[in-house]
Amino acid sequence: MTLVLQVPDRVEYPLEVTSAPDALHPSETATLILRVLDPTTNQAVRRFEIVHEKLMHLFLVSENLEYFLHDHPVPQEDGSFRLNVKLPYGGMYRLLADFYPTGSVPQLAVNTLFVAGQGDAAKHLRLQFVESREEGLLLVEKSRVSALLVLPRHLTDNLLEGKTNAVELYENPAEQILPRVVRQGV
Repeated sequence: MTLVLQVPDRVEYPLEVTSAPDALHPSETATLILRVLDPTTNQAVRRFEIVHEKLMHLFLVSENLEYFLHDHPVPQEDGSFRLNVKLPYGGMYRLLADFYPTGSVPQLAVNTLFVAGQGDAAKHLRLQFVESREEGLLLVEKSRVSALLVLPRHLTDNLLEGKTNAVELYENPAEQILPRVVRQGV
């Protein structure tokens, strides 16, 4: 008998994440509904291999890194998985799902959830007003600030008159957190 190595091609299976209710709020119970989709048919996958004694492992981490959850959503007849959660903070959460569709390869899907309210990262923002772009760029260069947002003179007047305004964002390349917060708040 000849042995033949048959390893399925590495194909990513999309993970659709919805919730009930649609809008998530801090400290309120919600149900996450996770649906793994077959990349060729876009239909819900219904058969999974067991990995570490479960069909799916779900990890949720808050943006402030103070909340961490490892749980196992419950499989449903329609192929989806459900998990009741009560997320304690407003802001962004990263979701990682570990699963193994039958006939494929193990998967690790990443998604993002947003919970109503201000995230903890925004508490660390500090505004500092400067007189000129050059003064602000010097602060960025010296790593005294994470980002510089340049607003045009007469911004309010221009907005009231319906004129277009150009806003410039300069990021400090040494910083990794606050520039992303500035962009998310837009």
